[in-house]
Amino acid sequence: MSQAKFDHLVLRLGLEQQIPADTSMSVSKKAALMGRLVMTHGTQLVQTIDGTTSLAEAAVREAVALTMRSESPGPEQERLVRALALDGFVVELLGVNYPELSATTILSGAVGR
Repeated sequence: MSQAKFDHLVLRLGLEQQIPADTSMSVSKKAALMGRLVMTHGTQLVQTIDGTTSLAEAAVREAVALTMRSESPGPEQERLVRALALDGFVVELLGVNYPELSATTILSGAVGR
């Protein structure tokens, strides 16, 4: 993922105060920082285009949307879908490459709703 795409993801999750939007930090370091923030502040409520949700759920939804946009399913998509299924999530494709995420459980109790 490019710096610009990752910076857009940071903005969509409302993490621009914690993760710098410049090139002084690599995307992999930004991703690690984002992972730590999601793990420590996962229950924090954030505003998304779909309404108010927890940071953890918003991060999962963004990961699904980014991963499922390619033309054909690849190994990383299959791994993500399997990992989400372990936490009670189901990913369905609605239309052409438009993923919908539904939860039967909430991220192993990490998400407060």
